[in-house]
Amino acid sequence: MIGKTVALNLVIGRSDKAALWIPALTGFADGFEFEIELRHDLEDGGSPFYFGNHPHRRRWASEGGRYPELIRFGIQFSDGRKATNIEGRTPGADEASEAAELSAHRGGGGGGRWCQEFSVRPLPPAGPLAFVCEWPVADIPETRNEIDLALVRDAAAEAVLLWPAAETRGDTARWATHGTGVVRPQESPEPPHPAA
Repeated sequence: MIGKTVALNLVIGRSDKAALWIPALTGFADGFEFEIELRHDLEDGGSPFYFGNHPHRRRWASEGGRYPELIRFGIQFSDGRKATNIEGRTPGADEASEAAELSAHRGGGGGGRWCQEFSVRPLPPAGPLAFVCEWPVADIPETRNEIDLALVRDAAAEAVLLWPAAETRGDTARWATHGTGVVRPQESPEPPHPAA
């Protein structure tokens, strides 16, 4: 599926030391993806794990620790479902609701710059969508910004399906699920017997 990308340019946190913003988002039938851009002027150069992309730091933060270099980031749907880079996801509001899921993917940068990719599943319901962040070491307090979900849902409606899942050739080759690092090798066919 080819997602529909729309400009957002939403500043989600800012101080004299740093700024974080989401330039755009891409809508899909089952959710959306976006990148957070980060610029900072911290004296120590910041941390290579800004968003907790290290399991020990995520666990430490979720257990009540206050690691000041860690950016705390999360999303909240209009029905109350939410997910963060520290606590993962919360159950749906009722048994029929799928939990909100926020997944971090590739990230990188240097010299006061960083870019981190995220995906959100499922596609949120209509209403406001909140982005919340806090970065203690950069003096960014907990900050909440909302957008109208119509922007995301309209983009998702324009996503282009390349081919139905049943018609993919995924069963004849190796494949990976995006962002999870899970790779399933397929069984190789028996090698041909040499000609006699």
